[in-house]
Order: sequence, then C-alpha cells, then structure tokens
Amino acid sequence: MRASAAYVAAVLSVLLGPPGALGFAILPGDSLNHQEITEEALFSATILACRSLAQSAGTGFNFPVQGVAVACSSTESTKSFRKAMKFVVVNNVRVDVSHPFNGSFHFDDELFLGGRMIIATGLSAVKASNRQGNFEAGREILGEILHPLQVQPPPPYPAGSIWVN
Repeated sequence: MRASAAYVAAVLSVLLGPPGALGFAILPGDSLNHQEITEEALFSATILACRSLAQSAGTGFNFPVQGVAVACSSTESTKSFRKAMKFVVVNNVRVDVSHPFNGSFHFDDELFLGGRMIIATGLSAVKASNRQGNFEAGREILGEILHPLQVQPPPPYPAGSIWVN
C-alpha cells in the first residue's frame, strides 16, 4: 500500500512539478520552435553573405527581404528563396517525425558525440551535394543537421539561445 502511494506521488510530482528541461513543440506556439529557429538562422546567414557581397561590390544594403534580394542581385528570386527556405525548414521538422526517439538528433541522453557526428557527416554531404549541383539534396540534409543544433536550453536561457554546458 505504501509503495503505491509513493508511486502515485512520484507520478504526480513529475506531471505537475516544474520542468527541469524544456522541449520544443513541433507546431508553432508561444515560444520559438524548430521551424522558426531554422527560418531565422537561414535568413541571418543569407543576410551576412549578401551584406558581404554588397559591400565588396560597393552597393547599399537594406535589411528587409526585398532589400536582401536587391543586395544579392536577385530581385526575381525572392519567391524561389522562400521556397528553398521552406524546404529546409520542412526537412528540419521531419526529424521530429522520422527520429523521435534517436537522442543523437536531439542531443538527448548525453548523446553529444552522436549529434556531433550527424552534424559533421551531414555538413560534408551538403558540401558534396552543392559541388555536384544537387541543391535539393543539400537543402534536405541541411534541414536535418540543423535540428540537433537547436537544443532547448535549461532555464534561465531563452528558447533558441546558444548555450554551452
């Protein structure tokens, strides 16, 4: 009788107590999720690359999407850029469906070496795909390797922040 009461108390404390670690929601909600973090990271990387191109060419640089497209000399490619970004984001989200219990894809259970291997191997595959002109395969792999990089930090760090333990 006493063991079952302890069991119930343990279950209730886990369910009702404050979380020790937070996880990402797959769908959009109150905090940043994988889709939003991936999109922001891709856009930020694109902005940095385009800013460098614009500065080296001696042209101006504006932050909004249209300004970035102009700085990259690609006003007509805004739609294809968004489509490519969406493809990467979808492949990032697919990791939650394809590998829900593989700790390496989520840096769960202290599987940091496995996550690091996924990232390193994937990065090599992305570079190889780009060299071969197979950009769709590169985007697919990029979406997958961005997933383990988006570790949910423990409090007090905000969701999506980069932290090292």
